[in-house]
Amino acid sequence: MDILAKILKDENITLCPNDGSGSHPSTEHINKICGLDGHEGYAFCVKGRKYIYTGAQVTGWEMKYVIAHELGHILMGHLDPDFKECDRQTKESNADVFAAVFTALLLFHEYR
Repeated sequence: MDILAKILKDENITLCPNDGSGSHPSTEHINKICGLDGHEGYAFCVKGRKYIYTGAQVTGWEMKYVIAHELGHILMGHLDPDFKECDRQTKESNADVFAAVFTALLLFHEYR
C-alpha cells in the first residue's frame, strides 16, 4: 500500500474518483453542489464522514497532487465549520504548499 492510500485509510477518508463515466452514484450531485466544472477536486464532509472527490480530467501524478491538496484541507481543519483562522485564499495557498511538499516527498520516495 502506498503512503497516500495508507493516510486516506488511517484518516478514514473516502476517495471518490470521477472516471468520467458517471458510474459513481453521486457524480452528478457532487458536480452540482460543488460546482466542479473546471476544478480538479473537492474535499467535503457528510455526517462526520470525510470525502475527497476528484474530477475526471486529472490522472497520474496530477491526481496525486489534487488528492494531496484536498488532504491538506482536511488535515489542517479547513472543513470544520468553526474554522475561522484564515480566508479562502489563505486556505487554498496553505493546501497548495502542503500538496507541493507531499507530492515532492512521494516523488522522492518512488524514484530515489
